[in-house]
Amino acid sequence: AFIALLAVVPAALAACGSDGTTLPPAETGPGATTVAGDEGDTATTVPVGDADPDDAGLDDPTVVLSLTAEGGFTTREFAFQNPPTLLVTDDGLALTPAPTLAIFPGPMLPQHNVQPITPVGIDRLIEAVADAGLLAEVDLELTGDIAIADAPTTVLAVTTEDDSIRHEAYALGIGGGPGESAESEPGRQALLGLVERLSGDLTDVVGDELGEPEQWIPDAVQITVMSMSGVDLGAEATIIDWPAPSSIPLATSGVDTFECREVDDPTVVQLLVDADQATFFRDPGSSAPDDVFQVIARPAYPGRGCDA
Repeated sequence: AFIALLAVVPAALAACGSDGTTLPPAETGPGATTVAGDEGDTATTVPVGDADPDDAGLDDPTVVLSLTAEGGFTTREFAFQNPPTLLVTDDGLALTPAPTLAIFPGPMLPQHNVQPITPVGIDRLIEAVADAGLLAEVDLELTGDIAIADAPTTVLAVTTEDDSIRHEAYALGIGGGPGESAESEPGRQALLGLVERLSGDLTDVVGDELGEPEQWIPDAVQITVMSMSGVDLGAEATIIDWPAPSSIPLATSGVDTFECREVDDPTVVQLLVDADQATFFRDPGSSAPDDVFQVIARPAYPGRGCDA
């Protein structure tokens, strides 16, 4: 368990980092709504069964609802990890950020809690989206004399039996002075209101349809690798050996290219679960065993492959 010294904030408002990396919004563009399937005023979620948190990620479940932030002024590490604010799967699991200590170095992997959610709870989530008018296309363009650079794009994706819909809103909730609303357009107001509900206490939306939270330990991770040879790693750095033999040799896994690779080797997964942000690695099985590498890792979130 982690001691909550710092409240978890929505990822859409926490994407600023130290290295000044600016990443573009999603390819479909800010203010976009993508709808697949037949439109309708109501929706029924896909059938779900009894959920066990230990089964998370084992059977490639369908993501029913996902709330994330993309792009913006942030670090390469955060941009690659892009942890969801909320992710709900059709087998009845809800992932939310876990409170963590506000210290450096923190855990290498983004920390999440997992809770079982009943079919009724999933229906209530979809009903909240419908009540906000967001099961249909809405205008999410940022308008007015507001100059906001390098902000993230809030992304809400929902899948039902009838539709798949994806809303993207650049700089959602950012701006507005004292006594002023950060949003003036109806579509953006509706999305912001829903995001605030989904980012808060989820029982306010679904009632007692959630089980007890547990720490989520993923069954696989996705990594990128950078060579750090010759770089000052700082006083907090710890350098350890990469497990050998490993299916992902560091010296041949896309050094300096940020190529993504998925790893399900339990030894590697546990090593990265236990590692912190100041952990670096040597690969004793490589042709250059003294080279030092940074591994940037994220859990293999349901519905997200290395190409996402």
